[in-house]
Order: sequence, then structure tokens, then C-alpha cells
Amino acid sequence: MAKFKIISYGRMLYETLRNYYSVNTAGQLSILYRYLIAIVAVMQAPFDAFDTARIKSRLIAQCKWQIGQLTNVLNFLYDSILLRIYITQSVSDPVSATTFAYPAILQAFVFNEISTASLNTQARTFLDQATKSDVIIHVPDMVNIPDLTATLEQIKLQGIAYSIEII
Repeated sequence: MAKFKIISYGRMLYETLRNYYSVNTAGQLSILYRYLIAIVAVMQAPFDAFDTARIKSRLIAQCKWQIGQLTNVLNFLYDSILLRIYITQSVSDPVSATTFAYPAILQAFVFNEISTASLNTQARTFLDQATKSDVIIHVPDMVNIPDLTATLEQIKLQGIAYSIEII
């Protein structure tokens, strides 16, 4: 993952005032520096929250729906220590009749039952998917699922079905 710049208002104030105005001759912080740090310190927490949201938005915007990259981004955002989020993918290819307007090649009826014309059906219907690819995202139970779902909805490609399985 990319390294992100950390901004510390206290350090910036010290670099602006330099040692001459920040530390007095006794080696303690000067009154001017303490006064200014009291004003600036309240801005650090809102900026940290903004910075975290900015980094998350950047990661989401740059992530593609590729299993390796998506796994890395989700682990970085939601399980950065243990890295327990992983993704599996399965493809199902349904058996289907090759013709439509003719008698069905595939018959669907109960075993050992007499076949009738009304029970002869084809496996596929109009406008269904020929193949289906399911993406399963395995996440630990302590992950914030609504936030993870919102992140996935921003990254996912249109038409790809996914499900979240809690492990």
C-alpha cells in the first residue's frame, strides 16, 4: 500500500517558530509556543478525521474489481493487522436445451414418473443468464459490515453479483 503523508500541526508550528521561539533558555517550552499550540491543537483532530476519509476515498477510487487488488484494499481498510479478508469466486454453467421452439431436449420430471407433455420443460427461459459468476467475500465477524458494503458498492462493476459471508 502507498505511504501517506502525515501532517502534525504541533510539529509544523515548531518548524515555523524554530527553536529560538519555541524553547526558552531553561529548556522548557516558551509561553508563546504554549499559547499558539493551545490554539492550533484543536484543529488536529478534525484534520485527522478528514485525512482518514480522504485516504479511504482515494483507495476506493483507485481500486478495480480485481480479486487481488480488492482483497488488499479491504484488508488495509478493515482488517489491517490480521489480514483475514479473502475472496473466492465460482462460476456456474447451467445445463440448457439448445433449441427453443421445438420439443425439449432436457426433460424435468420426478424420478419414476410417467412423462407427460406438460412436464417436458426446458432448463432456460428468456432473458436469463447463460452463466453466473458469484463472488463471495469472506470477512471476520468484527468488521463493520454496513461500511464494508458501502465500500464494495462504490468499487463493484455493474452486473457482478457478490455476497458477504461472515467467518
